[in-house]
Amino acid sequence: MALVWLRVRSEWRRRWPSLLALTFLVALVGSVVLTTVAGARRTRTSVERFKSTTRASDTFIVFKVGATDAAKRVAILPEVATAAQFAAVSFVNTRGYVPALASVDGKAGTTVARDLVVRGRRADQSAPREVTLSEPVARRYGLTVGGSLQVTGMSKDQGRCAATDDPSCAEFLQKVFGSPPDFSVLAGPTVTLRVVGVTRGLDNVVARPGDVGVLLLTRAFFEQYGSRGYTQPGLAVRLRSGVTQRQFENAVARSIPKDTILDLSDATASVTDAVQSTVGVLANGLLVFAGVAALAGLVAITQALARQTAAGSRERSVLRSLGASSRTRRLDALAPAIPVALGGAALAIVGAWFGSRFMPIGTARRLEPRADWHFDVAVLLVGGLAVVAVTLLATGLSAWWTERRSGARPAPPSKHRELVGSSVVATIGLRFARDRGHGTRTVPVRSAVAGIAAGVAGLIAVSTFAAGQHRLESNPRRFGWAWEIAIGSGQAGDSGQTRARIEQDPGVERAIPVWLGYQARVAGRSITAFAQRPQDGDGFVVIRGRAPRSASEAALGAKTMRRAHAGIGDTVDVEGHRARVVGQAIFPVGNDVYPLADGVLLSKNGFELRRVEQSSSNTGYRILAVRLRHAADPRAVLARLRKLQTDDNPLIARTPPEVDQLRQLDRLPVLLAGFLTLVALIALTHALVLTMRRRTHELALLRAIGFTAAQTKGAVAWQASALSIGGIVIGVPLGAILGRWVWALVADAYGVATDPAWPWGVLAFVVPVTLVVVNLIAWPLARRAARVRPARILRTE
Repeated sequence: MALVWLRVRSEWRRRWPSLLALTFLVALVGSVVLTTVAGARRTRTSVERFKSTTRASDTFIVFKVGATDAAKRVAILPEVATAAQFAAVSFVNTRGYVPALASVDGKAGTTVARDLVVRGRRADQSAPREVTLSEPVARRYGLTVGGSLQVTGMSKDQGRCAATDDPSCAEFLQKVFGSPPDFSVLAGPTVTLRVVGVTRGLDNVVARPGDVGVLLLTRAFFEQYGSRGYTQPGLAVRLRSGVTQRQFENAVARSIPKDTILDLSDATASVTDAVQSTVGVLANGLLVFAGVAALAGLVAITQALARQTAAGSRERSVLRSLGASSRTRRLDALAPAIPVALGGAALAIVGAWFGSRFMPIGTARRLEPRADWHFDVAVLLVGGLAVVAVTLLATGLSAWWTERRSGARPAPPSKHRELVGSSVVATIGLRFARDRGHGTRTVPVRSAVAGIAAGVAGLIAVSTFAAGQHRLESNPRRFGWAWEIAIGSGQAGDSGQTRARIEQDPGVERAIPVWLGYQARVAGRSITAFAQRPQDGDGFVVIRGRAPRSASEAALGAKTMRRAHAGIGDTVDVEGHRARVVGQAIFPVGNDVYPLADGVLLSKNGFELRRVEQSSSNTGYRILAVRLRHAADPRAVLARLRKLQTDDNPLIARTPPEVDQLRQLDRLPVLLAGFLTLVALIALTHALVLTMRRRTHELALLRAIGFTAAQTKGAVAWQASALSIGGIVIGVPLGAILGRWVWALVADAYGVATDPAWPWGVLAFVVPVTLVVVNLIAWPLARRAARVRPARILRTE
């Protein structure tokens, strides 16, 4: 051991710069891997931690006006952990409708739905004019802490008019809901609210710029102004652990009359599912990044360790001649790496702790209750031990392999001459690319090819994923819009006339009536229902199977299928009736945001059989889905349709939140491609530099027997080209398979079509670009090789 300790001190005194650089290399790779693994773990748990911190409600109930006793009875059900009573208030502002919730018992915003405060503080429940704004409201009105917002509400009689469509209220409704609206007729309270805070709830995380959001008012506001305006009682409920939504709804049905409920939904579940899908993809992306970084880093570290152990092979040969055992020689090779492993692991842990400041990423960062330094004990300590173990294991294997190869025979003569005819330059270059050498002249040919293959594969995989993502974003049909324009179908007695007027437009091929946004129970869950008449043609996108044609058929979204444990050909319960699943559908987003892949598509007969429209909790509506002729100008058609006297302005395709969230992966694949490309360049440069260094004797012999400087440059160029071709042959199919697989996983998670979009432009240019880049790297090395002086080299050799 004394001899080994003496050798360790000697090695560090002689080679401390290279050993210190190796320590930092281990630290860099380790910190990147540990940061991304800890970030993936933090990302994956962000939704549940956010819900726990904000005490998000599990279900949401709105009752008929005056049904406050029903709300109180539901609040004390044994299935309820806690509940907050609120009053839904309809306000308007100069910019239009402003939805608001006023706390009745002081629990809304404190005990339940305690949204995360991002600026300012929570409103004091005893202050009637203090208000906290959700982020969408603050963005819509350009308000922040200290600002004010004036709102006006409806009187009780006016609210009843708006809710019942009483013919005697026609003049009032025309003024309030006309274009432009006249809010001067409103007789409810006018209040100037003072903004004391801006909050973020779970639904705000996925809110888009056009979303309205909700005002959260205090208990004191309700006590002072509630009796002067139109309000609807409601309840935000957190269920006890283990209680399902179906069990809760059954308990509600037993305790209060069904006709007292206007709306009962577990909307939080769909939002949670959408956000969880996003953070799951982000977490998986980080894990893939960590895995690839670990593999590429391990290759780089192993190469460096192999060079380090090879540098001491002569000294170990001396130890062997002096009688040192094989165990002593292996320990001699391993001992200098122990400080490298320990120091690198310690720095990696510190680096990962600093890196935690930038985690989690994307949507998960908006969900993070405490976006600050985070020390993940499990990941960082276990990861640090893994860094030590892997470094020492790689050192030991490198020492064993170096000793084993020390007596290996020289490589057999090259046979590339037969491949290239009489070209001596090409033969020499191909031999350099093929032969790894032996002993101290070993060249890392395989690692160079592997590095180039990794870089090419990463570029192809990222391009394949990006092509699929771009096609999804740019093709509305792929996110549920089977038509170009959606327009209101008119009043019940006028719907046929509205359709006829639309179809008279020269740019319109046909207008198909479809039904959107109704609530239906499928396999025990309340989800969104859609319907169409089979004779009108397909108004919705079905990506597998077909659309329903009869009352006994249904098409489900991918997430609905997974939750119902059903597939095409199975049967599911839809509103108490059995229906056979005949297809997988995706659903469009309009003014209302529906889950992209969580819903049920029915035929109109199936819709009527289950009496979905007659349900008291439904707020769905009918539209006309307008398909345009092939050569029609969408903008011109849209302008003409806006002039029609219809209930709603025409709508064009809107990107669903799921697709918006998918854009968050853009940076991660690009970073991964950049990292792999960097590894490829390092591996190639390393191989070429070692070739020039370890084959200087051969180059000198070639120059001595007549090789010109141009021929020497040509041989190096052939070597570089051969290495790059080898990497391309491996990397292109590997990248295509990897990109196709990753896109299929992501698309399946979101419930959209999984067929790939191939990046033909990248595939066409990857071969020439790779060859050019590789030869540009090889050019300065080739020039240096051409300046070799044979006499001086051969004399020193």
